[in-house]
Amino acid sequence: GLDAGFEHYDDDGIDTVVGRLAQEVTDQAIEWITRHRSQPQFLFLNYYDPHGPYTPPEPFASQFLDADQRSDDPQDPELIRAMYDGEIAYMDHHIGRLFAEIRRLGLWNETWVIVTADHGELLGERGRFGHGHYLTEPELRIPMIVKHPGARGARVDEATPVQLTDILPMIAERLDLPVPDDVQGAFPPDVTHPVAAEVYPLPFTSPDGDWRAIYVGSTKFVWNSLGRHELFDLDTDPDESANLVGTRPAVAEQRLVELQLFFDGLPPAPDSQVEETTVDPETIEAHKGLGYIN
Repeated sequence: GLDAGFEHYDDDGIDTVVGRLAQEVTDQAIEWITRHRSQPQFLFLNYYDPHGPYTPPEPFASQFLDADQRSDDPQDPELIRAMYDGEIAYMDHHIGRLFAEIRRLGLWNETWVIVTADHGELLGERGRFGHGHYLTEPELRIPMIVKHPGARGARVDEATPVQLTDILPMIAERLDLPVPDDVQGAFPPDVTHPVAAEVYPLPFTSPDGDWRAIYVGSTKFVWNSLGRHELFDLDTDPDESANLVGTRPAVAEQRLVELQLFFDGLPPAPDSQVEETTVDPETIEAHKGLGYIN
């Protein structure tokens, strides 16, 4: 159902976590833009490359690894970080190709570009790797770069909370479109809502339960469905090494109330009732390859 609303949706060959390589994504994007350059267009691209397993092609695989640091151990944290950085550099190179082509076609000044991510990645912090099982800072802090048409960008102060739900109202307001009442976000930098996050791991991937988090000032409170709540002061402890729930119980209790009020006050979810349907074998196999079916 991810293709809803698109006139053209191309996910051919995406049946494993490796996804499509950045070169192919950019090649397809350039072909699309060239074909439709004379008409308004909305183009959404999903680059998979900074996603495990990390296997960047050369010269990107060697770019962040010194000769004397090479290792054949796939679990070596230094090797993992170097390969992760190589994946980012490889993706960045091909996004650069896309931007260069948009400039060559004379469309850059009238194009609105938003670059962001759906999550970050744990690369050994707190002894963990990957994403999707917790709400740690490496998983939640992501890039968000916005290039407005015909204008220079401005850096939003780090003290201003911005999250993915703020992108839709930002676009709507700049295009003089009404922002729907049930939208959670707000237009940056006029963001006053709490920053919050939630993750519900698939049961067969994690035994540690569900997580919700809320940021208030420098404090971050993390609720856990198994009662393993966490409280951190990110000003003094950006690595989240000291859980303050035991030493600041009043603050933890107040944050828990604020978290519950925030999530209880969110717009109701759309009606999730769907008609029963038969899923073809190819779709089942693709979902297994992507890790959504055990």
